[in-house]
Amino acid sequence: MIVTTRPKPSGATIGLAWDGSRLWAGDFDGQVLLMLGDAGTPEASFPAPGRLVGLAFTDARLAAVVSHPDTDNRTIRFFDPQGHAWLDEPIRCPGDTGSQLAWDGGHLWLCQRYNKTVLQLNDDGTVRHSIDVPYEITGLAWLGATAWMNLRVEEGFSDVGKRPPGASRPALVERIPGALASLAYDGECFWTVDLRGDNLYRVRA
Repeated sequence: MIVTTRPKPSGATIGLAWDGSRLWAGDFDGQVLLMLGDAGTPEASFPAPGRLVGLAFTDARLAAVVSHPDTDNRTIRFFDPQGHAWLDEPIRCPGDTGSQLAWDGGHLWLCQRYNKTVLQLNDDGTVRHSIDVPYEITGLAWLGATAWMNLRVEEGFSDVGKRPPGASRPALVERIPGALASLAYDGECFWTVDLRGDNLYRVRA
């Protein structure tokens, strides 16, 4: 269920990530990374090397799927939150496509929404493991060995689902009206954003 509603920090927010104490957001059209305060309003912004799609914090840095403004080819770039700088050497997304990211404690995972696939990546961006899902995937988070997903099952709704180890498909847990993207876990709940609406939602599933 939705436990908190906040205005989006920008009209084109797609990606959200939790760093352990605060939420970060990526603006697709404005091509900026936003560090948010307790009220969800931007406290700082950093120019991005393209259009930001999905975000996830690894152990020490933020990973972002970046869309090239002209071709829409997707790469993964890394941002140092201490130095406030984007690092060199981007990783190419497999097939030049990808949307949301998640970190399982050892590897990055990349959602390919329309391919209905989640990919576990090696450090060089090659595919280590893949999971096929029967729905479009617009958000991903790992809680232990369980994958939590933001899924498009029916037009006009988003479903939060979970896929424990060994399951053949995710179990649908919570349905929310709207076209929601991202799934950032803050230790108690998930944060997600309504792509066509005006709000961020904190959801307890």
